[in-house]
Amino acid sequence: MPLEALAASIAVRFGMGASARDNLLATVRGGLVEHIVFDNRVSEALTRARATGWVVVVVTNGTVAQQERKLRDTGLEQHVDGWIISEAAGVKKPDPQIFARAAAAAGLPLAGWMVGDSAKADIACAHEIGLSTVWLHRGRDWQLPGFRPTAVAGSCTEAIQAIVGQTVSR
Repeated sequence: MPLEALAASIAVRFGMGASARDNLLATVRGGLVEHIVFDNRVSEALTRARATGWVVVVVTNGTVAQQERKLRDTGLEQHVDGWIISEAAGVKKPDPQIFARAAAAAGLPLAGWMVGDSAKADIACAHEIGLSTVWLHRGRDWQLPGFRPTAVAGSCTEAIQAIVGQTVSR
């Protein structure tokens, strides 16, 4: 359930007004961010990828405040070349326009790889526009019919290693 819907449900259940609901939502978002820990293996893998010429851009749905806080507080911002956040872009995954905007922001053609854990929002959308994909399975089986991701990985580190090991256009 999206956090907005969760906060709305709680607000209705406990008779909270809009202001209390918004405060609850901000508290939940902030609490999530405070508990995110950046894996040093991902840092090392991203450093190697960028050293070999890969341009790494984060494409994420969410609010600018929350997503930028995640990027900064974890230190991930130091290991990527940029990011596109749906709230600022005015479009969100699975709309392919968010990927086009990410490529434009990086000054590159829309090509390359998408790593994600959402079969529909990340992988299906990227596949439809011709990107190679790595699905982070998180212990799940692939359920979408008609195609499979280019690769499947159990972690971001494995996904990055799979991509960097490939001989494809960047």
